[in-house]
Amino acid sequence: MTRFAFSTLGLPGLPLQTVLDLAETHGYQGVELRCELDEPVRLDLDRAERAVLARDFARARVIPLAVASRVRITAPGEDAPVLAALRRHIWLAADIGAPFVRVLPGAGDGQGRSPGGRSSVALAGSASTVADLDAADRRAARRLAAVTSLAQTCGVRLLLETEGSHRSAAAATRLAAGVDSPAVGVLWDMMNTHLAGDSPRTAADLLAPFLGYARVKDVDGSDLAPAPLGEGGLPVGEGVRHMVVGGQQGWLVWGCEPGRQGEQAAPFPLLLAQGRAWLETAVREAVLAQFARAG
Repeated sequence: MTRFAFSTLGLPGLPLQTVLDLAETHGYQGVELRCELDEPVRLDLDRAERAVLARDFARARVIPLAVASRVRITAPGEDAPVLAALRRHIWLAADIGAPFVRVLPGAGDGQGRSPGGRSSVALAGSASTVADLDAADRRAARRLAAVTSLAQTCGVRLLLETEGSHRSAAAATRLAAGVDSPAVGVLWDMMNTHLAGDSPRTAADLLAPFLGYARVKDVDGSDLAPAPLGEGGLPVGEGVRHMVVGGQQGWLVWGCEPGRQGEQAAPFPLLLAQGRAWLETAVREAVLAQFARAG
């Protein structure tokens, strides 16, 4: 069964009780949580504060789906600071009951691999960039492998977001496959794989063995200004359809960014209601289409 969540990455500073009230009111079963020093969910919370957060989520019957860290696992430099950050986010997720921790690549924004697995820069003849990305993959795999035992013990799965240097499905799955652990998967940001040149079907097929959850959003124009789901220029409906047809009926997370929609945007509670309705309709239509083909 597909379940629905919304993300607070585009909602900086929103009080947790407001987040929970909005989720309850509009039928979202989970929330992807922005994790920063000035947010309700942050690394410096002590054990008692984390226990309070866990109780608040349980009382609201809302799942803290993911702690969205900003750890960049391919970043150059020593492993120790990255490993320390990964461990702290895993412990935080376990303490509040979140099954996932989002991690980012970071090997150079926009220089992901094409669907065939080669760097977009390599297609222009830059062999050194291919070597750099291969080294980044090995660095990231080594770091992730070092914390998989802890993650499994804590019941937490690390998800690499399709973003930046690894925004294509091929690049993200290549890295995840290099770790070869059930504690490591991929977060499918449908906008990013589209920008990398992946079709929804290609992305869904490649990501299926590694998928933790998918984040959907829609944008309008070359400036990628957020638009209501289904009203922009991204093939989000097609992405949902291929995800469902592929048997990945897990979590769909709406990456809402009301602050970037301008003064003409509807009030945020109304946007949440519209987004939830769109997601449910998209999933229902995908399921009906699947049954029709099977019949």
